[in-house]
Amino acid sequence: MEGVSLHTLQRHIGKWGLTRRALKVKVDNLKLKIQVAIYFVGNLSDDEIVFALQQQGWKCMLRQVARIRKSQGLLQRFSAF
Repeated sequence: MEGVSLHTLQRHIGKWGLTRRALKVKVDNLKLKIQVAIYFVGNLSDDEIVFALQQQGWKCMLRQVARIRKSQGLLQRFSAF
């Protein structure tokens, strides 16, 4: 089996429009803030919120969700159990 040269890979990646990093999500996006608040009130963890948002097509990470949640005054609750 033959290997593929680096130049060939770079050419195809450019042709396909792929980038090294995911596009950043603006933290001031109102729709995203509303979704985070809804999931938080539904008692989802930050990890679960990230997963749910990614299933909806949002490109966001755990740190962004935590930042959005905190900016809205939604603090994590700890269970006594």
